[in-house]
Amino acid sequence: TEKTGNSFKGLAAGVSCTSALGAAFSLLYLIPSKYAQYGTMILSVFHRSFTFGINATVIAMSFPMEHFGKLYGIAGEELWRATRST
Repeated sequence: TEKTGNSFKGLAAGVSCTSALGAAFSLLYLIPSKYAQYGTMILSVFHRSFTFGINATVIAMSFPMEHFGKLYGIAGEELWRATRST
C-alpha cells in the first residue's frame, strides 16, 4: 500500500512521545527522593511500552508484512539486550 505523509506524521508524534518519556525518566531518576523514584518507575513502564510499540510500528510501516515476524524477532532481541539489567 502507498505510505502517506499523515501516517509518518503520526509516527513522528509517537517517537516524540517516546523520547519525551525517556528524557523525563532520566531527569526524574536524578532526584534523590522516594516519591520521585515512584514516578521514575511509572515513567519507566510507560517508556518501555512506548519503545516496543514504536519498534513494531516502524517495522510494519517500513518493510513488507511477510518479513514482519522475522524482523520483529530480531529487533525484539536487540531491544531486550539493550534494556536488560546487567
